[in-house]
Amino acid sequence: MRRGLLTVAALWLLAVAAGAGALVYASAAQAQGARKTRSGPGVQSAPPTSQAVSGALAQTTGLSASEVTTQDVCPPAVPGYATCVAKTLVLRSDHARVHPHVHRHASLGRVVARPTSIASAAPPDAGTLAWLQEGYDLTYLSQSGGGGDTVAIVDAYDDPAAEADLGTYRSTFGLPPCTTANGCFTKVNQMGNTAPLPGQDSAWEQEISNDLDAVSALCPNCHIRLVEANSNNITDLRAAMQTAATLGANQISDSWTSKVSNHVPAGTYSFPGVATVAGTGDSGYPGAGTDDYPAAFPGVTAAGGTTLAPSSGSGGARGFSEGAWSGTGSGCDLLLPKPNYQTDNGCGGRSYADLSADADPATGLEFYDSGNGGWLMGGGTSLAAPLIAAYYAITGVPASSAQPGSAVSAQWAYGDSALLNDPTSGSNGT
Repeated sequence: MRRGLLTVAALWLLAVAAGAGALVYASAAQAQGARKTRSGPGVQSAPPTSQAVSGALAQTTGLSASEVTTQDVCPPAVPGYATCVAKTLVLRSDHARVHPHVHRHASLGRVVARPTSIASAAPPDAGTLAWLQEGYDLTYLSQSGGGGDTVAIVDAYDDPAAEADLGTYRSTFGLPPCTTANGCFTKVNQMGNTAPLPGQDSAWEQEISNDLDAVSALCPNCHIRLVEANSNNITDLRAAMQTAATLGANQISDSWTSKVSNHVPAGTYSFPGVATVAGTGDSGYPGAGTDDYPAAFPGVTAAGGTTLAPSSGSGGARGFSEGAWSGTGSGCDLLLPKPNYQTDNGCGGRSYADLSADADPATGLEFYDSGNGGWLMGGGTSLAAPLIAAYYAITGVPASSAQPGSAVSAQWAYGDSALLNDPTSGSNGT
């Protein structure tokens, strides 16, 4: 896989079920020309070392791995309702939120396309947008692409400080403003109206901030539409997704998951011409018969999670290592037929994840949420989902390969697997 982003699903083994190789599209220079489909094995990613992960954690927080642990942002899902799939770093001693050391960055300079990366240079600061852009070789595409796309973030409840917090994040990292006034940012309820807005929920506020900042990190030029469902009831979230599609979103990011007891008709979570990306959850491989929706649906890109860290010299030109994050969700849904583009023999139904991106809170994203104490370290597949949606926007790859009138699924990634990073280390259960 050249450089690009995230991770493509290749690890279907039920024992691993970590989902996804590592999405590395084409190099920035090649991305400007005609794209050629390349099937076959992806470029193997060197496994991240514990020293590299610990180094990234120390750089962002000043803490060691023994001093921190992770915590779910939202409570577990109950029937008929969804839960956000966000993880945050907390102190092991008292479970207080960890606040990273964030440094203000100047406005990003002009970047030109180049055919290769220089792995010998020191990597950017961990947790920053530059870290993610360079880790997936997206520095050029992030600054040049995505201007015509709208990424919709669909979450539950209202975040009254969403626009202000987004402004803090973007100004801190030298990004141009994305506001209601300049038309870059819009916030609506599940009916598509600016008022009335739903009630507040502090956990979902944190999720919303994570999502908005993640899209900004990889696609600073994208327009962002926040669609707030009245609640985390599945019916409300479905209505919000339909509104996002109706209002013209090119990509929809769902950083939440639910368990459904009855089969949901195909197409419930996918829309013609739109790429829906949904997190696979943060509880590892749950075993047969326990699936996460909407990620499990074939028309949806199921976003798994990885651990991303600098390589120690064995990562090739990329300069980063990547492996399956131990918490990433994955599955085998036997109630759904296997898509014709999946050829694994370990699952008789729909295998997932499809693509994966950084989701380890120790190597994740610094983001800003004023309602929960300011700067936080975000992770979970709730980070991977908006990163992949932003990747879709800046590359345009999925949209260009979709059939007219069809949803933009992850089918392209299976045909272009040779252009993707392929993490072959790590496990999320047995």
